[in-house]
Amino acid sequence: MYKKEYLRRKKVAEKEIHKDIKRQINKNKKIAKRDKRTNKQPNKRVPYTFK
Repeated sequence: MYKKEYLRRKKVAEKEIHKDIKRQINKNKKIAKRDKRTNKQPNKRVPYTFK
């Protein structure tokens, strides 16, 4: 009985870990997409020149 319960809990814990990893990957993809959209034009800074 104990072993079955242990294995079941272990399986549930592994599923939770995989869910968290997937969630994090999707979050990173969304952030990357957003950054791509917002950074289409790079900042046009004029380099400082000595006169």
